Amino acid sequence: MLEIVSEMVFCLVMALLLGFSIGFLLAESLYGVGEKPIFGDKSSDFDASESLEKSKKIEKLEKRCSEKNRLLKECQDESRNIKEELLKRIDTLEKRRASLEEKRDRECRELDEKLSELTKRLKKKEIELREFETVLVKAEKTIDTLKRGDDI
Repeated sequence: MLEIVSEMVFCLVMALLLGFSIGFLLAESLYGVGEKPIFGDKSSDFDASESLEKSKKIEKLEKRCSEKNRLLKECQDESRNIKEELLKRIDTLEKRRASLEEKRDRECRELDEKLSELTKRLKKKEIELREFETVLVKAEKTIDTLKRGDDI
């Protein structure tokens, strides 16, 4: 029985050592990804080069950010200018449309007035024509009666 207990204790100690070593190795490998070291400090040269590298990366990112901000501002300015130009053109087109509509309405009124005047003149001429036809009919009757009177 003592032998079984001693084997169990030995296995537990070995499992504990194995787990510790696996955990340590995993922690060390994760340190390379960018996390802080869990066990012990690295050399100061490595920290200095790492901080220099980080500052270079930060500087690069700041330059990219400032360039993107500059491009964004340029695009916004260009967009604003295009919008102003478009609004000016729209205003000009609306004024032109209004003037063309006014001109069209004026010409329509003039044509309506001319049409009504011509219609009135046509009616007068029709009345004059009927009067003239009645005078001609009377004249023909008179001529016919005179011819009959001469024939008799």
